Amino acid sequence: MGYAGPSIFFSTITIFTGYAFTWVLWKHLGGLGEAGKWIKIGLVANVVSSLGTFVLAWLMQQPGLSQKWYVFSVYFFLHFQYNGWFFFTIIGLFIGTVPVTLGPEYIVARWRKQRILFSVALLPALFLSALWMNIPYFLWAAALVSAMIQMAALAYIFHALRSMRPNTSGIVSRLWVTALVALVTKIVLQFLSSLPGLSVFAFGYRPLVIAYLHLVLLGFVSLFLIGYFLQKGWLSEHWGVKSVWSAVIINEVILVIQGLSAIGYFAVPYANEMLLANTLFLVVGAGNIAWKCYR
Repeated sequence: MGYAGPSIFFSTITIFTGYAFTWVLWKHLGGLGEAGKWIKIGLVANVVSSLGTFVLAWLMQQPGLSQKWYVFSVYFFLHFQYNGWFFFTIIGLFIGTVPVTLGPEYIVARWRKQRILFSVALLPALFLSALWMNIPYFLWAAALVSAMIQMAALAYIFHALRSMRPNTSGIVSRLWVTALVALVTKIVLQFLSSLPGLSVFAFGYRPLVIAYLHLVLLGFVSLFLIGYFLQKGWLSEHWGVKSVWSAVIINEVILVIQGLSAIGYFAVPYANEMLLANTLFLVVGAGNIAWKCYR
């Protein structure tokens, strides 16, 4: 039905539920130190992202406006969700799970720089999603600088991780390493997309766009959270976890191959059928995880 009554109703309920969630959770983050500061930034980004949804509703009532503004409002929402709410909250959760055997001062010293750098880059990085709009030069420069800042902050993350070795099981380590690889790939791709000669590939080929979105939502967010549940003891290790982990990797490989083949103007035989089969594999694994959590 597209933007019909039911979809608008549930989207609106979701937004206001997010506001209530932010209000309730905010009051409990004061005692979490550096981890709480990361999560607070994520909550703010979640609230800010909803502006894209409201602007989209307004734009739909304005006849004659260019289609690009509709798309940009969606990208606005996605940017502050993916690069704000998801990213900052997950880093906060990770910091909170690391045993503070070296003292809270160590955690602050290791992660404060990254928090500042990623926070500074968050707003101008929005224009990395708008390069296809032929934005003014100064906005492109701001996007490029934000991508460079994120690359520097990524280097600080590796510096911090060198001394942080949380006591995790084998499957948690594999999940978190995969999530880290997805995060690194995401930030590097954002930097590459700021280069004029490569930006056309970032926005011009649908499989690559979908691969990027799945890289963040499945590879980084979902795999980290499953590992987080295992680390906390809220979920036990079983075949469903390994199925989801394998399916996410296979999904990315197929999408990337499909995207690269589109650039080379040739089709990969049965790519869509392979994606369908792998999706069913993913759904079965996710269903098993949900059933284990329910029990």
